[in-house]
Amino acid sequence: MKTRIHALAGGVGFLVILTFWTSTVISELFTSYETVAAVKQWILYGMIILIPALAIAGGSGMAMGRCGASKIKPYCDGTHHESGWKD
Repeated sequence: MKTRIHALAGGVGFLVILTFWTSTVISELFTSYETVAAVKQWILYGMIILIPALAIAGGSGMAMGRCGASKIKPYCDGTHHESGWKD
């Protein structure tokens, strides 16, 4: 379950950043100053989605590798299966 949440939150964060970047590039190259200002304003509103998505991705990532037995800390290498650690 944590890996699905982590992947979903990371995917949402990636798509939001990609949308920010592409909308900025398109508006800067092909539109008026008013449109550029509107796009930048909407990017600020988009932070309402981006910040929680990144926090969830970070929190779920830390929870996935918390048994302490991993040889590649802080990442999980599956050692918890051998040690019998339960979540």
